[in-house]
Amino acid sequence: MTRTNVPGGVGPGAEDHGGGGAQSGDTASTTFNVINVFISVFQRDATFDWGLGRRSQGGNDEERATHRESCETVSKFRHNFHTIFEGVFSRLGGAVAVRPWITILICCLVVGVCTTGLFRLKVENRVDVLWVPDNTQAKYDRKIVEDKYSRSPAIHQVIITTFPQGGDVLVPEALALGQELHRRVTAVEVRDPSDSEVMWTYDDLCVKEAFGCWQLSVLPAIGFKETALVNHTTNLVRLNGFIDQFGKKLPVRAEDVLGGISRNPYDGKITQAKAASFTYFIKREDEQHKFLEADMILIDRGNLWEEAFLKEMAAFAEEAKLQGYQIDYMSSGAWDRELQTAVNSEAWLLNFAVILILLYTVVMLSRWSEGLVGTRGLLAVAGILSIGMSTAMSIGLCCYLGIMYSALMGLMPFLLLGIGVDNLFVIVNAFDKTCKEDPIEQRLANALGLSGTSISVTSLTNLFAFVIGAQTSLPVLRAFSFYAAFGVFCNYALQVTLFPALLVLDSRRRAAGRYDIFVCWSRQNLVENTPWKFMGLCPSDEVMNTMMLKLGKLLTQRWVKAIVLIAFSGVTGLAAWGTSGMKVDADLNNFVPANSHIHSFDATRAVYFPSVGDQTAVYVDEVSFTDPATWDQMSVLSDAFSSDPFVEDASITSWFKAFQRMVNSTGDVTPLNFHPKLIEWLDKDASAGGGSAFKTDIVFNEDRSRIESCRLRGNHIRVKSSRDHVLAMDSLRLSIKPVEFPAGTNCFVFSDHYLVYEQFKVMGKEALVNVGLALLMVLTVVMLLLMNVRAAIFTWINIALAIMELVGILRFWGYHLDTTLVIFIVVSMGLVVDYSAHMVHAFLHASGTPNERVVATLGRIGPAVANAAISTFIAVLPLAFAKSFVFTLFFRTFFLCVTLGLLHGAILLPVLLSLWPPAAPESETTPPLTDLTSVVITSQDGSTKEGNLDFGLKTTQDSIDSTVLAAIAEPVLHHHGGNSVDND
Repeated sequence: MTRTNVPGGVGPGAEDHGGGGAQSGDTASTTFNVINVFISVFQRDATFDWGLGRRSQGGNDEERATHRESCETVSKFRHNFHTIFEGVFSRLGGAVAVRPWITILICCLVVGVCTTGLFRLKVENRVDVLWVPDNTQAKYDRKIVEDKYSRSPAIHQVIITTFPQGGDVLVPEALALGQELHRRVTAVEVRDPSDSEVMWTYDDLCVKEAFGCWQLSVLPAIGFKETALVNHTTNLVRLNGFIDQFGKKLPVRAEDVLGGISRNPYDGKITQAKAASFTYFIKREDEQHKFLEADMILIDRGNLWEEAFLKEMAAFAEEAKLQGYQIDYMSSGAWDRELQTAVNSEAWLLNFAVILILLYTVVMLSRWSEGLVGTRGLLAVAGILSIGMSTAMSIGLCCYLGIMYSALMGLMPFLLLGIGVDNLFVIVNAFDKTCKEDPIEQRLANALGLSGTSISVTSLTNLFAFVIGAQTSLPVLRAFSFYAAFGVFCNYALQVTLFPALLVLDSRRRAAGRYDIFVCWSRQNLVENTPWKFMGLCPSDEVMNTMMLKLGKLLTQRWVKAIVLIAFSGVTGLAAWGTSGMKVDADLNNFVPANSHIHSFDATRAVYFPSVGDQTAVYVDEVSFTDPATWDQMSVLSDAFSSDPFVEDASITSWFKAFQRMVNSTGDVTPLNFHPKLIEWLDKDASAGGGSAFKTDIVFNEDRSRIESCRLRGNHIRVKSSRDHVLAMDSLRLSIKPVEFPAGTNCFVFSDHYLVYEQFKVMGKEALVNVGLALLMVLTVVMLLLMNVRAAIFTWINIALAIMELVGILRFWGYHLDTTLVIFIVVSMGLVVDYSAHMVHAFLHASGTPNERVVATLGRIGPAVANAAISTFIAVLPLAFAKSFVFTLFFRTFFLCVTLGLLHGAILLPVLLSLWPPAAPESETTPPLTDLTSVVITSQDGSTKEGNLDFGLKTTQDSIDSTVLAAIAEPVLHHHGGNSVDND
């Protein structure tokens, strides 16, 4: 063995060459000096500019001495902080290496206990609970409405048109098809899953009125039986006669059930229609649910009936097409079903992605020069499983804490795989560069001491970024942030304990010459001088190292730096322009497949029912109609409702206007008999001039002596963008605000759709707040952990630019900002942090000139970062073949995240660091690598090689393999105090 002497000690036992200013002053003086140096960071004439030690041309000797003392105090504190931090991980690595099996057992027990929380897992899928911001007006109004009115029914609508469209649907053949449609819908029934002998029919589940099940169609005017159809002329006479007799008495217009109407210009009678609408209403009340305690199953009868309805309509549409008619259908839950179908149909891509990332991890972690002994298949599988364990562990903990779980949490495995695999590469990369002749315990202690700090920076930064992201008002994003924060923490905990223990066992196997998968087989004589090529793709174990070192050398060239800065400036400017033009919009139909029946239905409805938008209503709560002034205010309210520019005037259904017409015709209603007359009118059938159709619009107290609440119903005009939906909601709220009711009366507007509109309203603000707070937290945590202002600022700028470019490019790709994209951006930020923070941390621990430190950084941590980025890209690559909007957006977002993150971390950031380098923590005592006089290596055959320990990889006397130098340099300088080490 040959002793390699290295001057300039670092670490325990090294001589302190730094200034002793902090030791000679009191606490107040030290504090003042620390503050002073941070202020001077931004002064160009500072004596110690950002820790670089540049001499100032201004200031007297006393000021320069004071400032130098301040800088030395901060530098010493920073060095001691990193020494303590790395010492903790070194001791942890040594303890794990000595008792790997006990460590594995403890980790498995902890994971097992935490995952018992999965028994409490309940998937939340209610839109209002997941996506509606807290403390919104719509959520408050919804509570009042639900307390006094039954839940809005589930709507099932079918539109009949000719095929191709444009023909008349009032001919006998089309009306006969409508009658057959009605018969098929009312015949739909479903079986009780808990009792096969019980069947639930349409009549059991429909919303009932005085005349039976509530449905809207042209059939009440024409007839429900085929015998009612005589000829085209007779059918038109019946239809127009029905409208003349009941049109003003019923809250239904011809335009609600017929589209593309043509009228006689002389008498206004309907002569033709190009579309006929049939709408059915199914109850969505609590009694529709049946709870099976034995099987813990919640059965929604209405949901089961809807599923059967959609299947029946799909079959009926195929039959009608043969007759020359087109059937378009829709239901309240169709959107969720189509989205779930789209996701489930492509879920296999996710499984394929896990297989790909596993294969890549095996290939890149293995030491192929050692043949099957050097492969690390079992270690890679165990590492991926540990990431899966952290996922289950975090979900279990969140379930114990009562944090709601949604389908969105399915993104967590991708996030944790991206961060976790990155950490695996960093740990293994550090371990492989330790001295192979050292005991495994010492090697792991050295490796974890170096890599533990690096992954702590990235993991803790992500952790706190997600914690701050949990302050959002969007419940689903808040829950995801909590799950992600716990996932990052659990992932971090297992990777500094469980994975190092697995790495120790794998190293022992390799040392014993045992094969990777077949551990019972061994090779007695390990020939290390004959590398085993893996399918010709791995000529050596240092392909990535060599590439990164060459990249580092290239980035030290001045002309390359200029090109990099100019290119990234152009990209940043273009991205900033794109980001500034990003619109806040959300089209729910984007989330369903292109061939879905939903798209066809919306297209047909837009053509033939263009003016009808989402339903809405004006509610008046706790009002007294015995006061004549109330009648006047109700008239004003009705006028304000109908005059709003975003309300379809003809769609308004006002019980008060209808009752007022009756009052004007009879004149016998007074404040004293108002309630009895109103009840009498409501109990009378609409065909007899009564108001039975308005019964659901008025809520009485128990003895019907007082009106507790009433409402006026209508529809908004049809709008397209999210912004217009928000404008429609806010406009109607402002329209009714001037109406002054007596004190205690609450007047407001509400629609179930407003719950979604409230999300649209805050989406842009939430995106800015969440991303902004996350970036602020990244800056804070990185600054605290790196203890270097310039390094922290460069890291933050790098991450911020990458995220801005991601958003800008997505805008050019045609995407708008919605909640889904906000969540993807937050997840992407967690990965981008890794690519930059690892690089900066490695640069701070490299020595020499700025250019030499860049080469050393890329040579040491570059391969791990590149492998992490490539593995994440491989993980999402299968999604490039997905057809669903969610998976396509997910792939493009993560593709940009990986590409931009790696380009910024491996190209732009090293250039910035080389031009404006922050000082290394040990810069006071560690000389540049090129100043080391010589390294002498004695091989097993007795020959010696001597050369400078230079990351330029050029020797003075003989050629020394670059991997040997890379393996010696960092562990020697960092963990052996720089005095002397033994190397073979």
